[in-house]
Amino acid sequence: MTIGEVMALLRSDFPDASISKIRFLEGEGLVEPHRAPSGYRRFTTQDVDRLRLILLAQRDHYLPLRVIKDRLEAGELEATLFPEEETEDPQPQGESQGQAGVEPTDEVPTPVDIDPGSRFTMRELGRHGGLSLDTVKELVKFGVLEPDAAQRFSGAQVLLCRAFATLRASGIDQRHLRQIKNSASRDASLIGTSVQHLRAEERRVAVAELMRAFSDAHRWLVVSELDRQGPTGR
Repeated sequence: MTIGEVMALLRSDFPDASISKIRFLEGEGLVEPHRAPSGYRRFTTQDVDRLRLILLAQRDHYLPLRVIKDRLEAGELEATLFPEEETEDPQPQGESQGQAGVEPTDEVPTPVDIDPGSRFTMRELGRHGGLSLDTVKELVKFGVLEPDAAQRFSGAQVLLCRAFATLRASGIDQRHLRQIKNSASRDASLIGTSVQHLRAEERRVAVAELMRAFSDAHRWLVVSELDRQGPTGR
C-alpha cells in the first residue's frame, strides 16, 4: 500500500501522525518499506503494525526512538507496551502499588530523541523541554512559542525550550529570545522563497542544505564578531 493509504489507516488512532513523520521514522531506520520500480514506497500490513507500535510507544510511554528501535530489533517492544497480567499473590496490606517500599510516581521519563513532528501539550512541552510551566507561558506570551490550532506544540519547540534553558542559565531572557525568533523567521522566509520552485522531494533536500548553511553562517558571524570585540566583549 502507498504512504497515503497507510495514513488513512493510522489517522483515526493517531491524529497527530503525518506523512513527514512516517518518512522521519523511515530515515531513523525504524520502518523499512520496499521501493517499487517507480521509486515510490510500498508498505505491507506488517509495516503498518510496526508503525502502530512505534507511535503507541511514543505517545503513551514516551520512549526515546533509540529505545524503541532497540526493543523492536530484540522483539521486546510489544511485551513492553502490553505486559502480561501478574498472576502472583497480591501485595501484602500496607505496601504501595509497584515495588514494595517504593513511592508511586507520576513522572514520565524524558525522551532523549524528540521527533520534530510530534505534538505536545503545554505541560508536556515544559517537562520535556526542561522549563517550568510559568516560563513556557511567558514564552507563549512573548510570541517565541506558538501552539497550533489544537493548542499543541511541535517537537522542534521542545528542542527550542532545551536550548533556551541553557541560554536562560546565562542570563538571556525571553526578550532576547524574541530577537532570535525574529531573525529565524526572516531566515525561514528566505529559505522558503529559495525553494518554492522545486518539487517536494527536491525541496526537502534543499531546505536541509540551506538550514545547515544558515546555521554555519550564523555561527561564524558570531565567532567573527566576538573576535572583533576582543576579550572584553566590547
